[in-house]
Amino acid sequence: MKIIITGSAGFIGSAFAHAMADVPGVTTVGVDNLSRRGAASNLAWLKKNAANHVFERADVRYPADMNA
Repeated sequence: MKIIITGSAGFIGSAFAHAMADVPGVTTVGVDNLSRRGAASNLAWLKKNAANHVFERADVRYPADMNA
């Protein structure tokens, strides 16, 4: 099962992706534009602690980003 998390590099999004890291059969797909302070460090932490997380840099305000 894939779970899409918008704002995945934020506090709540990264915590949720981390919580899903040990759930068998789950892949989290994070979408974030990394515009907030601290987002890059949250993403770096998530890459180390959630092997099942796939990150896509995109902005949900732009349909072309989301279609890609």
